[in-house]
Amino acid sequence: MDIKEKLQSAEKKLQELVEYKQSNFSPNIDQIIKPKVQEILQLIPSDFSVPGWTASLKAKSFYLRGATIDCLSEYSKEADESLSKAVKLDPSLIDAWNCLGNCFCKKNDLKSALNCYETAQKMVNC
Repeated sequence: MDIKEKLQSAEKKLQELVEYKQSNFSPNIDQIIKPKVQEILQLIPSDFSVPGWTASLKAKSFYLRGATIDCLSEYSKEADESLSKAVKLDPSLIDAWNCLGNCFCKKNDLKSALNCYETAQKMVNC
């Protein structure tokens, strides 16, 4: 499986996880989804020394890593850092901006969250 296929597989699993979380109202949802989060993280390639990586693919890898970790309820510095790297590498990743906004909300940094959401909204309106 090449890098693109691995990222597509991880993205599909992430979408399934998000849908599952949105339809499950268990008070201990984090305990339920933690193994799924770990499974997805294992699918996301991060060895950038392997040939075939472009800035866009690196950005997608960072986005998927950050978005997967951000599925958990608590703020995660790792998710924050991964999503920040994603938007620096590819500022057009609307989903990464939205996830980064969610991270900042969890951190109670509402000014930065609003900036992320506004940036994403501007790209949608272009």
